[in-house]
Amino acid sequence: NFVKLNTDGASKEGKITGCGGVIRGNQGLCLAQRLAFSKVELCIDSQVVVQVIESGRTRGTTEYALLKKIRGLLSLEWEDAL
Repeated sequence: NFVKLNTDGASKEGKITGCGGVIRGNQGLCLAQRLAFSKVELCIDSQVVVQVIESGRTRGTTEYALLKKIRGLLSLEWEDAL
């Protein structure tokens, strides 16, 4: 059994950014990990977001904290990594 985490984000020429995710709660992967889900389908609609997560680059301290948390969650032992 899989749970599905849908995400979305937006930016305006690098000035203003926002993002969100839904897994029937506002903590996404944290909630899935706490509930011991090991099969999570992660849906990201932006290749740029995927590249930033994979590359490790950051644009500011706010993004750095979020990216660090995302990378930490992705490094946990999930049955499938997407």
